[in-house]
Amino acid sequence: MGRLFLLLFKYRAMLVFVLLEILSSWMILSSDLSVSASAFNSSNQIVAKIILFSNATQNYFGLTTLNQELAHENAKLRQELTSLQQSVINTSNLKVDDTEIISQYEYQDAKVINNTTQWLNNYITIDKGSSNGLAPDMGVINQHGVVGKIHSVSKHYAVLVSLLHNNVLVSSKIKRTGTIGTINWGGSDPQIADLKYIPRHISPSIGDTIVTSGYNAVFPEDIPIGIIEAVELKEDKNFNDIKVKLENDFTKLSFVYVIKNKLKIEKDSIEFENFILDTNE
Repeated sequence: MGRLFLLLFKYRAMLVFVLLEILSSWMILSSDLSVSASAFNSSNQIVAKIILFSNATQNYFGLTTLNQELAHENAKLRQELTSLQQSVINTSNLKVDDTEIISQYEYQDAKVINNTTQWLNNYITIDKGSSNGLAPDMGVINQHGVVGKIHSVSKHYAVLVSLLHNNVLVSSKIKRTGTIGTINWGGSDPQIADLKYIPRHISPSIGDTIVTSGYNAVFPEDIPIGIIEAVELKEDKNFNDIKVKLENDFTKLSFVYVIKNKLKIEKDSIEFENFILDTNE
């Protein structure tokens, strides 16, 4: 108790000054309405700015959670859309009743946590792994189209080979004509890829949409890839030289969807068996 009195005595001048300041401020505000109103408005503005800053901060840090929730919801909606598309063959009234075919594809949302675009062979890291059911060779897309496919997984992470990888080949088709080709990145411009093996008797047009063919077990049919930007046919070549502007801007990847094809093993197995038979005959 004695120490408290000593502390108050030591700072008595400062305490008296503060008390007098408070008293004088109260007397001024009480005696002059204009000054009081001005002070009240100023304090309101300060409080309002503090509240706005607090709300903005909370909203900013809440965006990550919101984006994750939206990505998860989009994955569910995409899965339902794919199931609906699988249940109808082309545009006819013939429907597929096999539930395994209808529910062939599942989608797992994930966040990109590392990504390169400057190399000849580029990779992407996502925050989901084997504990989420991910495995090598699963296709990966986002809301714009094809992103790549899984190369390797750990328990909590997966590394993808990006579409911007010189060794990645994606079975594709010109949507307007149905002509099958292969998309392969040329290694220079991250926005441009090559569409290969389109025969010279086919006449692609600038502006034609390129989508996945569905011929492999990695990507479903009709996933967007890009738009034809340039076409050239040389006299001594059997195939068109076609440049495709990719739908995805790979410098801005955020959330992606991993495609789980539940019938992939069955498809790969029967194709491999027939390949072995052909080579042994």
